Amino acid sequence: MIGKIINEKYEILKEIGKGGFGIVYKGKNLFNDEDIAVKVERKDKVVSSLKHEFNIMQKFKSDRYCPIVMWYGTIKEKSFIVMTLHGNSLEKLKKKYIKLSMKSVCILGKRI
Repeated sequence: MIGKIINEKYEILKEIGKGGFGIVYKGKNLFNDEDIAVKVERKDKVVSSLKHEFNIMQKFKSDRYCPIVMWYGTIKEKSFIVMTLHGNSLEKLKKKYIKLSMKSVCILGKRI
């Protein structure tokens, strides 16, 4: 997947995470050199997590804490969301700090 060009505009550079839905990559907008995130899901899933995530993100698109979706679509057997790249995932924060307290989780939830 590294080096793949999506929608003739976004290049996948490196894997930055995995989840139950698929894989997250860091990428680049080829027109303005902006860093982006690309989530990829196999199309053969019965219920698309990415489609659901895309619909939710559209409802919160004016919120400054919600990533901005630049493109959503399906290419061959995979679904893609291209969005702004934000900081570390909760999984990475959890590994870095070993244990998130309930207070920390509540603060993060409120900010999100």
